[in-house]
Amino acid sequence: MELRKRRKVEKRINEQPQYTAQVKVDGNEHTIHFMALLSEREDAVPIIFCNGWPSCFLEFLPLLEHIRGQYSPKDLPYVQPWCQDS
Repeated sequence: MELRKRRKVEKRINEQPQYTAQVKVDGNEHTIHFMALLSEREDAVPIIFCNGWPSCFLEFLPLLEHIRGQYSPKDLPYVQPWCQDS
């Protein structure tokens, strides 16, 4: 990828809210990286989009950009949970 295109993609990625967290698995600590759109609403329900190899979190970039363009953290819509793990 030429440098100009790469810088454009980097800019899009860096415009999204990004975080890291420490997770312990079987006694081993790992740092995970994730993007999140956080709602200020108390009734908000988290929605998690996960990717696995060989895909990449960048596949969700258009969705994140669309949601951020439509809503602010104060009015990020409530999503009725339809699938729960028991």
